[in-house]
Amino acid sequence: MPNYTPEFHYRLAEKGESPKLVEIQIAALQKNSMPFYAKHEIECWVSALDSAGYEDAIIDQEVYVATHEKSIVGFGQYKKEWREIKELYIEPSFGMRGLGRSLACNLESLARELDAKSLRTFSTLNAVPFYQKLFFKIIGEKQLEVASNIFVTFVEMEKSLVT
Repeated sequence: MPNYTPEFHYRLAEKGESPKLVEIQIAALQKNSMPFYAKHEIECWVSALDSAGYEDAIIDQEVYVATHEKSIVGFGQYKKEWREIKELYIEPSFGMRGLGRSLACNLESLARELDAKSLRTFSTLNAVPFYQKLFFKIIGEKQLEVASNIFVTFVEMEKSLVT
């Protein structure tokens, strides 16, 4: 992972770290998504999160964590079959330090190493400006199920990796 923010270190996630990833995702959703989604949607969404899904991803996918003083403070997941940034969450107290950008750039570098011609994501509404700054283009909106019978709007975005 070539891009580094000085106070953070990056590495592949390890088995057993999935509860921390869920904790970070919950904190990020509760802090950053509230103005964009209804309170009951977020409550159902976070209550449905399960560390088993991340445990599987740690084994089968590319899941990177960012650490600060040996604590995990953010993570990103690249799903190579779909050429997709599947997850990218930062502990809210570590936001606005370039960590999200650095993780996204590292996942993009990984996609390039794997000869992907493009990179896509399904962004939460609050993260659309973040991805646009990284030159992702909006493809459209999609309703995705985040909990049983709870569908929320995500924005499908894509970035060409062809130079």
